[in-house]
Amino acid sequence: MLTSTQNYIVRELQRYKSYWQAILKRKIHLDFVNGEIIIQFTLKNGAVVIFNKNSMHSPEILDELTIEKKRRMWNKIRRIEYWLQLLPLRQREAIFWRVINHDFELCNSVECSGLKYKTLSYREIAQKMDLNEKTVWTYVQEGVEKLAEKVSYIDKPPQK
Repeated sequence: MLTSTQNYIVRELQRYKSYWQAILKRKIHLDFVNGEIIIQFTLKNGAVVIFNKNSMHSPEILDELTIEKKRRMWNKIRRIEYWLQLLPLRQREAIFWRVINHDFELCNSVECSGLKYKTLSYREIAQKMDLNEKTVWTYVQEGVEKLAEKVSYIDKPPQK
């Protein structure tokens, strides 16, 4: 059972993709390569573009983020990426496949356990990462627990 802080972290991680789609104004595909989340999208001519997240620091891009909502989304993206950097590589990768990378398909099955959107199963992630299912499960659970411990007071959800 996840605590309220852990639920908050999982919800924010699951929003990562939608934040990017809103900022870029297009559907995107996420991948995990060499410890980094890669953003790809297809142009109208069919060409696949690998988006350079570092370009978001350029004044030209930031000037386009004049709408307050987009600025907040950009800040949330940066916060999520900061959180992920707090984790070891394999934990980060397991959380990416289990929580972050989804296609906005709502999930109502028991296997989703706290997730709003359907993601890869622990078995599928284990095959992808060449690990056993229990290790993947442990990486995800311990990673979320570690993030819950490390997020600052400001990042925590309001207490009821």
